[in-house]
Amino acid sequence: MRTREGFGVLALLLVVLPLAASAGEQAREGKALREEAMALYKQRQFQAAGERLEQAARLTPGDFELQRMIGACRAMQGDREGAYEAYRAYTQRCPGCLYAPQVRTIIRQYEEANELPLTPRPPEDVAREARRQERLQQALQDYEARERGLAEAPALTSRDELMARRLVANARAIRRGNPLGALANCLEALRRLPRAHPLHAEARELFQEIAWMPAPPLEAPTRGDHTEDDLREAKKRFEEAYVLKATNLELARRKLRECIALTPEEDIYHAKAVKLLRALEGEEE
Repeated sequence: MRTREGFGVLALLLVVLPLAASAGEQAREGKALREEAMALYKQRQFQAAGERLEQAARLTPGDFELQRMIGACRAMQGDREGAYEAYRAYTQRCPGCLYAPQVRTIIRQYEEANELPLTPRPPEDVAREARRQERLQQALQDYEARERGLAEAPALTSRDELMARRLVANARAIRRGNPLGALANCLEALRRLPRAHPLHAEARELFQEIAWMPAPPLEAPTRGDHTEDDLREAKKRFEEAYVLKATNLELARRKLRECIALTPEEDIYHAKAVKLLRALEGEEE
């Protein structure tokens, strides 16, 4: 009895093992054909790619993505009916596949163009489209509200608006020869303007543009008697360093060292420059 059972198990294995080996070979062959088809598709050899895909589909019927790829090859050859059939086979066999929603959209376009009966859309596709329309509508409403806010922004006083416009215009005029002065003008214009004013965005863009300009070479100041010109130059360099510390730390420190060299110890800007330089060097540490 045991001998008969043993023969039965052995016979079953002799049948099952060749089938498993055959299935494995088909899967490997189907994968190779699919890779070959993808290479041909990239070379725009759509007919040859489609033939390889159809061979792969016969060997691996469980690979539903092959139907979608076959549809793409047929569509690129102008075979709309063949592409339609392949796309329908894809969505019918795997309605939950990753690209199924997009393929169903293509199918619907084919049906509308050829006056075919429209395929009913799955509820999840209808819900997804509704959510997309809601997001688009909300984005449009937000945009319109922002535009209304800019249009309805209260006008500045004539003095502040005129001064801000002059500051921005002056910054544009001197940005090449005196970029640090131009930055100071932009900052003052931004201080005077509300954020909703169109000139505020213009001044901010100009500030960013100037801040990224290459810095001009600096000449080291000479020590000696401190003249009135030295004191005026020291004040200018301290103000430039104060503006520049947010965008170019190294250049700001150099300006402060020049200010210190140009002023006596009892000068107010000498003390300010020493204090700010220590703070900036502490930030670097």
